[in-house]
Amino acid sequence: MVDIDAVLKDIAGRSVERFAEAHAILSFSQFLQHFLQRPYLLTRNAAQYMVDMMDYFGTEEVRGIGGAPIRRFKVFDDPLGKGERPVIGHEEVHNRIYSDLREFVEKRKIDRMILLHGPNGSAKTTIVQGLMRGLEAYSETEEGMLLRFNWIFSSTEDRGARVGFDRDALGEELDTFAFLGPDDISAKIPCELNENPVFLIPSADRRRIFDAALETAPQSEKERFVWTFMLKEGSLSPKSRKIYEALMRAYKGDWLKVMRHVQVERFFVSHRYRTAAVTIDPQRNIDAATRAIAQPHMNGLPPLLTNEKLLEAEGDLVDASRGIVDFSDFLKRPIEANKYLLTTAETGTVHLPGYSATLDLVLFGTSNENYLSAFRREPLFSSFNARLDLVRVPYLLRYSQEEELYRMNLDLFSSRLTVAPHTLKLAALWAVMTRLMQPTGTGLEDETRELLLSLSPLEKAKLYDHGEIPSRMSDADRGRLLAQVGELVHEYDSFEAEFEGIVDAAYEGRRGCSPREMLTMIAEIALDPPGGCLTPLLVLRTLPELIKSPGLFQFLRLQPTRNGYHDCRAFIDEVRDEYLQLLRHDVEVAAEIVDETEYQRLFERYFHHVRAHKTREKVVDETTGELVAPDEKFMREVEELLGAEADAEEFRSDILTKAASFRLSHPDASLVHEEVFRDLFTRLRAETFRQRFGQIRRVVEDTLIHLDMVPGKLDAEHEAGARRFVDRMTGPLGYDETSLKEALDFFWKNLHVFE
Repeated sequence: MVDIDAVLKDIAGRSVERFAEAHAILSFSQFLQHFLQRPYLLTRNAAQYMVDMMDYFGTEEVRGIGGAPIRRFKVFDDPLGKGERPVIGHEEVHNRIYSDLREFVEKRKIDRMILLHGPNGSAKTTIVQGLMRGLEAYSETEEGMLLRFNWIFSSTEDRGARVGFDRDALGEELDTFAFLGPDDISAKIPCELNENPVFLIPSADRRRIFDAALETAPQSEKERFVWTFMLKEGSLSPKSRKIYEALMRAYKGDWLKVMRHVQVERFFVSHRYRTAAVTIDPQRNIDAATRAIAQPHMNGLPPLLTNEKLLEAEGDLVDASRGIVDFSDFLKRPIEANKYLLTTAETGTVHLPGYSATLDLVLFGTSNENYLSAFRREPLFSSFNARLDLVRVPYLLRYSQEEELYRMNLDLFSSRLTVAPHTLKLAALWAVMTRLMQPTGTGLEDETRELLLSLSPLEKAKLYDHGEIPSRMSDADRGRLLAQVGELVHEYDSFEAEFEGIVDAAYEGRRGCSPREMLTMIAEIALDPPGGCLTPLLVLRTLPELIKSPGLFQFLRLQPTRNGYHDCRAFIDEVRDEYLQLLRHDVEVAAEIVDETEYQRLFERYFHHVRAHKTREKVVDETTGELVAPDEKFMREVEELLGAEADAEEFRSDILTKAASFRLSHPDASLVHEEVFRDLFTRLRAETFRQRFGQIRRVVEDTLIHLDMVPGKLDAEHEAGARRFVDRMTGPLGYDETSLKEALDFFWKNLHVFE
């Protein structure tokens, strides 16, 4: 039987330990001790704090558009492992936000709002929520400690005196009231702006105290410390200033006695409890106001303060102080309601009746692109534009990331639901193709321009996703295309075009099928799919229903180009063809006609022979172990498989050049042939499939008979072969009975494509 008393005592003991370790309550003198050791960490403004938070969780290098490396901040990846949903993709946006925050740090003041803008469902709010979660987690760490202070007053009935003003009262015997028990506290006045206790140091002495702290502080503190605008110009809130001055008068300028009334407490960022992380909905037009402090607090104050008119600020901006505020759908609010932000964004102050509050927070906002386009035509836009950092958040343009997004959301469904291989990839591929723009090649030489213009939507999607170059291109063309990927993805960044009578931004990822629409469609068909399995053909059959009403979605009203961009119905057929190619690979692997690792061994051996041939060296004979000349016959056989027998010497030179180029660009990375020569591996597989088509056809037919999908009878050998094929398809390749039957039926009916 569980000993409840023991459990309760254990919880209580651990709670006391955690409370003490967290430095949850401090006197002002204890705060000064911490401050002298960490003058930077305890005096950061909101921008410095957010930069440090992003640095604290670290970064990693990931593949970006076209396979190019890009920095990703781990704060967007649930770094503490609490099961939070990560932000998929958008590394460019993360880096732009970080750069804006760094700029605030370098300027030593926060003087603009960061406005994330983009189409509906492009993850603007999700990105801000990721930052808020990071701040919450960081504030729980030792490095992320945040401190504010309260004013404490006390009275004792047994002495008949009120502590704080009477010399012979209990207060004279205490160095601080910070640790008084609840029964001894008559009034506790919190600082609603989460004020930093450092502002209790008189401004005349502040510089000297900081210099002394920096003299003995660790080197890391010295290197990061800067005199921010907040530290130089910051002061107590009007309410705290009145209390401070009243106490100074009562104690005849004895600052140490005033500090006895200060209780420093640690606080934690919390979006749920609106502490230093607040979202303001567009329906709310009053972001801050003032009120008299509550009567219960007044009852326990010393007489001198009860005659003071103590006002305190309240509202969303006040709750967000020392952290982050997000104006959700910022431009849906009336312009008049946002005018005050012209001053607040630039100076960090908000002026209220009888009260002027200095806010230490980073202002974020989100806006739909349509609202921003309309706002640009407003007379006030030029005034707001100077106080805004516009950060574009387009739809994802890499379908592997879009697939990851779908998979993450499908995890919320019943565990009984199965998802067939390639289902989400194909759905994501179609969605990304609807977002792509036809290249223009403006300003490029004719040859490169024609190369870009020749890209189909499918080819461009594969290029963006993992740097795949169309196999139809020569090595020289591939080099030119890869060199232009970085420019290609930003080709439309500053482009505007008239759409349905309105001049609007036309960057890539501005229009197309939203992830929300795709997820809604997937969720609907996932509720009760045949056989409990979500399959590629089920998605492909549903897509025509999604696009049947052009009036519902802007992207359906875009005119198709000569290269097929914006032709969403044709994309369905292209994705269906892509599915057939993916099935071909699965069938080939399951049929074990060629072991997948055999391609790697074959190409690696070929590469070694080519390199030795060009450098006039020898290779090791795999049978005898002796050094022999490169095998010309073997190289010719591989080149025939690759379709390169016409000009073998040039082909071999191009391979070595490509390998050397990779090593120069990635000096610390290993040369993985299958990644660097992806197009050649594709050719190898395709040619092997063609040569062994008859064997593969027989294996598939045997399996259809085994599954009772076509009539026929198998002998023991072919029956065993069919069983092995099914085992491999339902084992490592991930099919279940429903998806396997559907896939094989589709493959069988389209075998003529490969003949």
